[in-house]
Amino acid sequence: MMIRPAALLACLLLAPAMPMVLARATQAVISFADAYQAKHLGPDALVATATGGLNVFGLVILPMGLVFIVQSFVAQLVGKGDRDATPRFAWYGLVVAAVAGVVALAALPLIEPLLGLTDFTPPVQEMMGGYMAIRLTSVAAIVGMEALGNWYGGLGNTYMQMVAGIIAMVVNVFLNWVLIGGHLGAPTMGVEGAALASSLASWAGFAF
Repeated sequence: MMIRPAALLACLLLAPAMPMVLARATQAVISFADAYQAKHLGPDALVATATGGLNVFGLVILPMGLVFIVQSFVAQLVGKGDRDATPRFAWYGLVVAAVAGVVALAALPLIEPLLGLTDFTPPVQEMMGGYMAIRLTSVAAIVGMEALGNWYGGLGNTYMQMVAGIIAMVVNVFLNWVLIGGHLGAPTMGVEGAALASSLASWAGFAF
């Protein structure tokens, strides 16, 4: 059977694009895993983890989008044959990640007052506040993983970010089991355990 040129072109475009799509689903999957693995703790815990995860993602989406441009600059330099000039854009991305991390840490005292303006019950506000406070400690890692992933993508390697994302997701699911329910000798941390698992998982992906 003859393969149509359009179908062949689509396959050639999807091959490098799919790893990037999967990688960018990482934080959404992590938040979903937190909510799913904490749902047995009750509806309050489910609301706290699901909404808290969405709130954190909403805060990191801007710096993540900002470092996305790294890939464009790197790809242009590679196309010009100036590959040696590309590392500085990885550092630019990491600087953005560091600034985002500092801003996130500076915003921690604002979580409780802002949640106090919502219609959530006090128990949900308390759990959500604890969850978000811990998750926000990984903002630098989340943005840094995106920055380095885009740098590799500009070099033509779209698989590094996918592998980093898979590592983060696997570590998160495992640590959720350990920390939420207190397995393998770990303390039972509940919702905060889910947040700590997510934070550590994001740093693990960034470290890779």
